[in-house]
Amino acid sequence: MTCPFLKEAQVKYCQASPVRKLIPLAVAGRADEKCSSQQYLTCPVFRTQPVEQSASSACPYLAASLMQYCGAAPIAKMIPYSESQLSRCGSDRFRYCELYLSMAHP
Repeated sequence: MTCPFLKEAQVKYCQASPVRKLIPLAVAGRADEKCSSQQYLTCPVFRTQPVEQSASSACPYLAASLMQYCGAAPIAKMIPYSESQLSRCGSDRFRYCELYLSMAHP
């Protein structure tokens, strides 16, 4: 059994960036997001990477992943779906979580 507050989100991120900023697909495609269009050619991170220029419609370093997060937490900390069993949220251990206890039994 998993925590009832455990949520899933599909995210995108840049594999070439030194900092992994996760972009939820719900906000992807915004005007300031370059990765999904030909505007990736103007990205400073892309320009520093040795890759053959192609007429692709999206950045070749753009990757997608499934993440999980706590819907009850004020700030969503993304956990890779493949590591969900390592956290207490993906098993019965969620019952010992202080946040769960405060929300389930106010």
